[in-house]
Amino acid sequence: MELSLKMSFEIITCGSCVAGAGKWSYTINDTMKSGSEPIYSDSGETLGTTDIQMKLMAILNALSYIRSIDFVKSIVIKSDCSLCVKCITKEFDCTHDDAFKRDKVTRGFVQYLQEIWWKIGELNVRFEVYQ
Repeated sequence: MELSLKMSFEIITCGSCVAGAGKWSYTINDTMKSGSEPIYSDSGETLGTTDIQMKLMAILNALSYIRSIDFVKSIVIKSDCSLCVKCITKEFDCTHDDAFKRDKVTRGFVQYLQEIWWKIGELNVRFEVYQ
C-alpha cells in the first residue's frame, strides 16, 4: 500500500491600486489542516500599475511560491476579481481582443496572464471569486 503525501492548498489573493501605487498580497492555507495558521503569506508594492495588474501579480507570486513545494495535490485560488478569473480560465478571451491589447497598460495584463498559464502547467488548479 502506497501512502499519499500530497497536499491540498487554498490561496487567497487580492490586489489594489490608488493613483498608480499598487499593492498585492496572498495567503496560503493547507486545506488538510482545518483551522490552522496560514503556511505562508507575502505582499508587495509597485508604482505605475493598475488594480487588475496587482490582482494578477498576487496570483502570479502565489503560484511561484507554490511551485517550489513538492507533493502538491490540488490548489484552489480565490481572487477578489471576477474579470481576472474569467481571463485566466479563458471564459473571457482578452488575449485576442485587439482593442484591449493595444492599450499599454493592458499589454502588461496579457503578459501576466501568459505567465500565470505557464506556471499553472500541470498543477491541479481551480479558481474562485470571493467578495
